[in-house]
Amino acid sequence: MARIVFVQNIWYEYLGVMYISALLKKHGHFTDVVIGNNSKDILHELKKLRPDIVGFSCLTSNYKWNLTIANEIKKELGCLVLFGGIHPTANPEIIEESGIDVVCRGEGEYPVLELAEGVSGKISITGIKNLWIKDNGQIYKNELRPLVQDLDELPFPDRDLYLKYGFFRHQEVWHFIAGRGCPFDCTYCHNNIGKEIYKGLGRYVRQRQTEFILREINEFKQKSKMKYVFFSDDVLWIKKDWMMSFLKAYKKEVNLPFYCTLTPKATDENLIRTLKESGCYFTAIATETGNEKIRHDLLRKRMTNKEYIELASLLHKYDIPFATSAMLGLPGVSLDQTLDSVRLNWILKPFYPWTSIFQPYAKTWLAEYAIAHGYMSRDGLDCLSQDFYKMSVIKQEDSNAIINLHRLFYPICKFPKLMPVFMKLIKLPHNFIYDFVFLIFYAYYVKKLQKLTYYQIMVHGLKWAKEFVRRG
Repeated sequence: MARIVFVQNIWYEYLGVMYISALLKKHGHFTDVVIGNNSKDILHELKKLRPDIVGFSCLTSNYKWNLTIANEIKKELGCLVLFGGIHPTANPEIIEESGIDVVCRGEGEYPVLELAEGVSGKISITGIKNLWIKDNGQIYKNELRPLVQDLDELPFPDRDLYLKYGFFRHQEVWHFIAGRGCPFDCTYCHNNIGKEIYKGLGRYVRQRQTEFILREINEFKQKSKMKYVFFSDDVLWIKKDWMMSFLKAYKKEVNLPFYCTLTPKATDENLIRTLKESGCYFTAIATETGNEKIRHDLLRKRMTNKEYIELASLLHKYDIPFATSAMLGLPGVSLDQTLDSVRLNWILKPFYPWTSIFQPYAKTWLAEYAIAHGYMSRDGLDCLSQDFYKMSVIKQEDSNAIINLHRLFYPICKFPKLMPVFMKLIKLPHNFIYDFVFLIFYAYYVKKLQKLTYYQIMVHGLKWAKEFVRRG
């Protein structure tokens, strides 16, 4: 039996970690998770748990934090350190870092299971597919195995992993997926990297069977305080016929309020009506920008403002609250073009107009475009913020105004008559007041979306706000 402990610094249940943990436990291995920001506390917990493997699910935004902790773990404990997730998949060369022993590219369930078997002495670890492994100074770069085509062959995610923490025991919203992969080809997204490396290794977009999704939800509902279901799929509703059938079965067998994302390409009035009848309490629409030319040509998202307006109109008609999402600070996009996102939201009238500061993630087409056209240096890829709200590495005119626009985006979209005042404010030097305004309205949105209690908002929201301000 191998002992595997996952480490993370945010209060969020990682689906990838839970899927891997479930398969490991099914085969007799021990798993646990340690959550925290303080390395001393993390090391204290790990010493008690005595892991053979410490795993990190790694985004580009938290890679540096993960690497810092990994180096301390190697120094203090000497156990095997595994990095998996989006960032290692796109950048497996991080295996050369001293704190990393193994990099998992792509899907991790079966590779990590084989790694655990290897640590237990049953098999050699140097030839495990999907893994890049450093052993005695040599790096083994193994090829990828085919994608898991039947997602229902995997055991249900191990949500018990997180329930040792009071935050999760009292959590009312839990995340589920109905499939994996995205059919679109947006230039800023990691999915294009996944499609490229998995070419010829099976269907990239895969759907689970309705009966397994509903069974998973109902089993967890019986042993938790879950009151809301959050579908985390990149794009949940691509096939209308499947969606209609699923919603009717969901209403009959689960009957909990749920969240999902929507795209204009797969919705009509009948579908929106059925969403409402089935219990959709909130949804989101990714516009990315209010400027159609930029959306089409730069982002390769082939949707029109008219389509978004029609979808928003239906959501208002059937009283389904929704958020929009947009990226500010895109390379080569002027302040006036950026303000098209404000103008579109004035028409759409969402419950919350969510925005991020564009982060050019390594290996994506848009990051390479930004570098090639002089909006950033390649070194800028190593300077990304730990979140996508704080800063921009894109160097262009009006960058300060665009950062201020991000902080004031909610009130600007909600109070169009005050636009002349806001235009003057966004051109002033940035200060903490802008950050404070953003944090207040963002907490309001998160409470609505995640159904958090005021206690959870206070405790964990204040910690996040402190980190937000501290990162400067």
